[in-house]
Amino acid sequence: MPIIGDALYDMKLKLNARGSQLSDWNQNQVNPCTWSFVICDNNNNVVQVTLTSMGFTGVLSPRIGELEYLNVLSLPGNNITGGIPEKFGNLSRLTSLDLEDNLLVGPIPASLGQLSKLQLLMLSQNNLNGSIPETLTNISSLTNIRLAYNKLTGEIPPQFGNLSRLTSLDLEDNLLVGPIPASLGQLSKLQRLSGRRKTQLLLLRVVLALASLLPVSATSREGDVFLDMKLKLNATGNQLSDWNRVQINPCTWYSVVCDNNNNVVQVTLPSMGFTGVLSPRIGELKYLNDLTE
Repeated sequence: MPIIGDALYDMKLKLNARGSQLSDWNQNQVNPCTWSFVICDNNNNVVQVTLTSMGFTGVLSPRIGELEYLNVLSLPGNNITGGIPEKFGNLSRLTSLDLEDNLLVGPIPASLGQLSKLQLLMLSQNNLNGSIPETLTNISSLTNIRLAYNKLTGEIPPQFGNLSRLTSLDLEDNLLVGPIPASLGQLSKLQRLSGRRKTQLLLLRVVLALASLLPVSATSREGDVFLDMKLKLNATGNQLSDWNRVQINPCTWYSVVCDNNNNVVQVTLPSMGFTGVLSPRIGELKYLNDLTE
């Protein structure tokens, strides 16, 4: 395993390990599976490296990206500086990346979007800047994203709403602007959203929950059909006064009949003195079988 051993040894050097730190990470012990804080699988592939709160003051080695079987890389609670290497995007089997509570700077590499198996992305409490890469929204396996206490700017990518497995999103104390994307309200598994605008997500959830309770015929599109019909007929005064945007379910409107599935099947408006014209949009009421005017 010379290549893997060399990559880990370079990692040690770049981290400025001192004294007895990682003393068994040396080129004389050629099997990294015997090294401290390194876990291998049954095929002697390095699958986990965990170096928590060891006081490292160096930088991250780009050669870590050569550990092709790595599942877990965890280095929280150190004083690691510099940026996150682009080559981390080569860790195609990575499921957990924890670099929290360090002194990392620079942007989050767009290459991390290539980590198709990643579930946990923990980069909080650093000095990372720039915008949140949209490429992260390609990682459908993500369940936990922690980017709090950095200097990230720009808006929250609306594509985060596509991460259907996401249970926690922590964006506290950054320099983000704009509203929480409405798409986040669709994340049914999201249990925790940390940030100054988390109340907005609650409101989104309420709106979407109410929308899910409405019958198909009560969608804004079908309501708009009736309102256009009312407008084209030149309804005046109290005529069709309950055909309005406040009462959003057309099945409750005057002279409208629905079936058991809340589909509009009949509209009857005889002898009401309308002087306008028929709206072409009536043709959008696909379940309608009786129209009388």
